[in-house]
Amino acid sequence: MEWLQQEGIFQALPMEGGVRTSNATQSIAAEIKFRITDGYNPETEQFESWLAHDVWITGRFYVIGKDGNSNEFSCKALRDSFGWDGTLESLQTMQAYRDRTVQLTVQAEEYEGKTRYKIAFLNNKDRPADDSVGNCDTEAVRSLDAQYGPAFRALLGAAEAPPTQADPGEVDWSSSGDDPRGGVPDPSSVSVDAMVAAFAAVSVTVEMIDLYMGKPIRFLGETDLAELRKIYEAIQSGEDAGKIFGVQAPTGDRIPF
Repeated sequence: MEWLQQEGIFQALPMEGGVRTSNATQSIAAEIKFRITDGYNPETEQFESWLAHDVWITGRFYVIGKDGNSNEFSCKALRDSFGWDGTLESLQTMQAYRDRTVQLTVQAEEYEGKTRYKIAFLNNKDRPADDSVGNCDTEAVRSLDAQYGPAFRALLGAAEAPPTQADPGEVDWSSSGDDPRGGVPDPSSVSVDAMVAAFAAVSVTVEMIDLYMGKPIRFLGETDLAELRKIYEAIQSGEDAGKIFGVQAPTGDRIPF
């Protein structure tokens, strides 16, 4: 047996498992040991057998984050790749999943001068291995844009530049309009834009908020916005934002949204 020592896309079997908790946080991780069965060859665009090499890799997937909340991304990856039933016991034994081939994307990571190979993505085995994006050249895209662009722009409305900052004295916290799916503020709601600008001022990006809330920021409901308002207020009162978003934020005396 040897450990995988290269990047690439591979098919593998989840052979051994374990559940790991943390002494410092509330996180819970599933640790899974995979045996590589096939490697993707980009030149032939085919998977080629690796069984003769007896190569393995271990991945760690946090099903519970450090705050004690479920990690939706990891939970769905385990479900979609090999059919996880949502029990930690099944991840501990892996008996039900050992014959279910998955697809792994492995990337190199530099740490303290050493290169380690880690599982970046866990997917269903039927996911296309070709990592190219799209299949249209520039002329084809322009032709499609000419055909469908007017309908897109009519649907989306006139594009507006995002605000660079919010004036605390003029921001309206109310939402404007309803999303047809119900219960979601209109994307043009000034309260959402003000929140984005306010958090940007304390080095919290939209991506950080999306990850924390588990949904795109433009689809946050009133309850979500209220929760973020309380988080921002706590940061302004001196709480370390690094415990929430992984950044260090300054403090202040007003909530600008």
